[in-house]
Amino acid sequence: MLAVENLEVILGRDKIVHSCTFDLLAGELGCLLGPSGCGKTTLLRSLAGFCQIAHGNISINDQIVSSTAQHVPVQKRNIGYVMQDFALFPHLTVAQNIAFGLHQYEHNALRLRVNEMLELVQLTQFGDAYPNDLSGGQQQRVAIARALAPAPSLLLLDEPFSALDPALRETLVTEIKAILKASKVTSLMVTHDQSEAFAFADKVAVMNQGAIEQWDSAFALYHCPKTRFVAHFIGEGRFISGTDDGKNIRTELGIFAKHNETYEVSKTTSIEVELLLRPDDLVFASDGAFSSIIQSKKFRGSHIMYELAVNGMEERLLCLTPSHNDFAVGSEFCFDIDIAHTVYFPK
Repeated sequence: MLAVENLEVILGRDKIVHSCTFDLLAGELGCLLGPSGCGKTTLLRSLAGFCQIAHGNISINDQIVSSTAQHVPVQKRNIGYVMQDFALFPHLTVAQNIAFGLHQYEHNALRLRVNEMLELVQLTQFGDAYPNDLSGGQQQRVAIARALAPAPSLLLLDEPFSALDPALRETLVTEIKAILKASKVTSLMVTHDQSEAFAFADKVAVMNQGAIEQWDSAFALYHCPKTRFVAHFIGEGRFISGTDDGKNIRTELGIFAKHNETYEVSKTTSIEVELLLRPDDLVFASDGAFSSIIQSKKFRGSHIMYELAVNGMEERLLCLTPSHNDFAVGSEFCFDIDIAHTVYFPK
């Protein structure tokens, strides 16, 4: 398992990572998700041992590998690391690439381990091929097999799907997740792509300016974000003004029951808040209670995302509806509101 406590990383004069605490149980898949420059790759590199830490500690299988008083070298951490560009040796065959880090194995044991890895990633017929003979997805699986071959305690993946085209990426994320689950290796991936994070990970850390804003399941991040940044960053949606009277959120679009409590409200004092409306909170209805004008539309195959201007409201709202409800920009669009989870924050 992996445990990170109050981690802080300083590079030069800049505090790149701070106040980071999270853990992964044995066999769990985690993900560091956030915008460019938020510190997620630096955090990953500190786990591998490439970066010295300024505060806190990192433990792998209950053994401290990084603290202010101790730093276990990279090669002694029993960690697998998969880079963005795969870093395969072009002059070595697939089998030789996988065998590269297995110096402790005798000949027969080495051959058995390589064959086991080839079978795990479903490349048994490509052992004698060279990396340049393989597709991008096959090269990625070779990189995974090479990282898993020494049986690491922890596998780290630095944006492993960024070099692949979108169609292949979606398929490969599912395949790699199945491979890692079958190998039962605790794994942590870095990405800026939400769909990758949600498809891959059991737990996701949303990072912002060097800190983890929330470490949770994909469901909780979307439906129960703990900060406004997480609510804004995860999924799509728009905020509208409202008032929290202690029982309900009152807005110009109606009164909505509260489903979560993130702060205390006095019985005699109302609080100005921002209520998040997701695209799926708005439901198209020809006789809906609310009328709007379509400002823009994005066709997404089975669905269309409409941007709507509601009379008297400055903020534009989003509505995702099945694509057979096809309307022109500038036309009237009627809808109802059905919020399963109210998400709101003090102004």
